[in-house]
Amino acid sequence: MININVSDEAIELFKAKSENLKELIRKRAVAKLADEIYQNAFNRADAHTQTGVLLSALYNRKKGDLHYEVGIDNKRASYGIFVHNGWGPHEIKPRNRKFLRWVAGNNFIFATQRVRVAKKVKHPGYKGDPFFELAIKQEVPKFERWLEREIKKA
Repeated sequence: MININVSDEAIELFKAKSENLKELIRKRAVAKLADEIYQNAFNRADAHTQTGVLLSALYNRKKGDLHYEVGIDNKRASYGIFVHNGWGPHEIKPRNRKFLRWVAGNNFIFATQRVRVAKKVKHPGYKGDPFFELAIKQEVPKFERWLEREIKKA
């Protein structure tokens, strides 16, 4: 018969190591989920960009060991929230200039306050493309499967 005695120090060391492993898995899991959601949202938002400003406004910021923030920087692309959430029908009038101008095909269209017919433009609205919400719905199930594999490895 063999007797094995494990010291209290060894038990405490084992507990500390297992807690460190749990913490490492948690940190990796949160970082991975934030990165996957960001990448998916970035790919989806790419359909809405002509200049790249909306894409440059997307961010994935580490706020703490277990906290990441993924979103749209409204200072870089103030319209980003409207692309995501949409907006209802509304009128557009020139504020700081005499004309409104936009591209239609290969032509510029103008609306001016001086011309009686085109003092304003009636915008039909936009239903939005909730690319962050869609990214979350797609990535969370993948993340859950990844996490199960990581826990089995540990």
